[in-house]
Amino acid sequence: MIKVLSSWLKKAKQLRQSGLLFSVEHLFLLLYIPIGLLFLFTIPLGQNPDEPDHTYRAWQLSTGNIISDPIKPDGKSRFGGLAPKSIESTFVDAHIDESLNGNFVWNNVHYSDQSRQALTDSTLTPRIFTGAAIYSPTAYVPSIIAFWIGNLLHLPTFMVLYLVRIFCLITIASMIYLAIRITPKWKWLFFASALMPSVVAAGGAISADAMVLGSAFLFIAYIISLSFQVKPLSIIQYVLLFIILSVVVLSKTPYSVLCVLILLIPIFNKQMRAYPALVKLGLIVIATAILGFLWMKSTQHLAWPEGLRQGNNPVVNRHIILHQPLSFLVIAINSAMYSGVISLTGLIGHFGWLTAPMSDIAMVPAIFALILSAFTGDKKDILPKQCHAFLWWNSTILCTIALLFLAITASLYIYWADTQGAVATGIQGRYLIPLLPLALLLIAPLGQLKEQRKTKQTLVTLLIISLLFGFATIYARYYMAIPNVL
Repeated sequence: MIKVLSSWLKKAKQLRQSGLLFSVEHLFLLLYIPIGLLFLFTIPLGQNPDEPDHTYRAWQLSTGNIISDPIKPDGKSRFGGLAPKSIESTFVDAHIDESLNGNFVWNNVHYSDQSRQALTDSTLTPRIFTGAAIYSPTAYVPSIIAFWIGNLLHLPTFMVLYLVRIFCLITIASMIYLAIRITPKWKWLFFASALMPSVVAAGGAISADAMVLGSAFLFIAYIISLSFQVKPLSIIQYVLLFIILSVVVLSKTPYSVLCVLILLIPIFNKQMRAYPALVKLGLIVIATAILGFLWMKSTQHLAWPEGLRQGNNPVVNRHIILHQPLSFLVIAINSAMYSGVISLTGLIGHFGWLTAPMSDIAMVPAIFALILSAFTGDKKDILPKQCHAFLWWNSTILCTIALLFLAITASLYIYWADTQGAVATGIQGRYLIPLLPLALLLIAPLGQLKEQRKTKQTLVTLLIISLLFGFATIYARYYMAIPNVL
């Protein structure tokens, strides 16, 4: 008991010296949860990207139906399943049809008797949600649990949907909290990346983003933790690495390229350079790849042979990627240049159905906060002066960033871009959020600013200002007659 009390007092003294009253991970929760709830209840139901489709898919999984059903309106191949009519009524009452109407305000949302029905009392009707049909149950774990609890308590449908949002928010907050806690270095760059307004808004949406982003942050942090321990990985650590990577792979297939980061472990953990250790790491990658392949195989009939939009031919575009790789590389470069500004806005704060972007001025504090976070921390955050190791470190991260962008671009080019198009349209900044901590890891090892106490206080202040700008943007979009007040 005395040792525990002594440890607490020592930690409290260190926090006072740093100029903060809370540890980094607790400060993250203190900001993320309240502001996340504020975003969650301010954004009307159905006003997050593809939220209705994700809601129907999550409901389908909560009933035990793992594979979506074929539905062919007008002879076209689409996929979905049966869902309660009350969910559709809730979205209609929340004015889902006005999503792209920049002049509409949501001041008078009233839920009908049908929206107040319990899900189990509502009649089932066929619903199409092709875009979400291929997601695995892993991506919707918090949503599934929330639907179970809502059914058990016999809650009205609109309340269940808010409950699902809350569970998603708690899930991503918990995973990023663990990420910040376990990483021995560069906690502040995870802190700043996770408190971008876009990440806060995504965490409170009914979608796969909570599991996707949370598991990606946690995997990157765990890789750093394993890289800087001075002993070989234990059996438990191998198992945890496999589980976290599996969640990443099964939540969103393109993010499976994050497995390349496993190559970081032997760079500074010399104990992991032995042949048996490298074989075990390779087996983890192979095992997760098999899991991802099995899921893709079981859902290959959901591969949208006719594309998700008019003018898109997945067969032709897939052929270009597989048989003309140099042409696709040019397409990827064009796509990066074409979507540069849009992606930057999406990384920081682009809300609704891409109808509520933060203004350039409002994004400035967030950009400064991200850069500042790379140089915020302790002396232990500076990498050992090993030029060869530092080169391998940055090369591996750069390779991962490039491969992740290529994977996302390929996915969108196949199923969304125009047939034989010059760019992969549809790239959104929120798809690139896991790149934030990776990009900052390229510069973070260079050093830290001298006045760390003031640096940390400035960083937190900039993030709070950025989040307030984000909230103002959301409020202006949905409750004022102007699209953006900033």
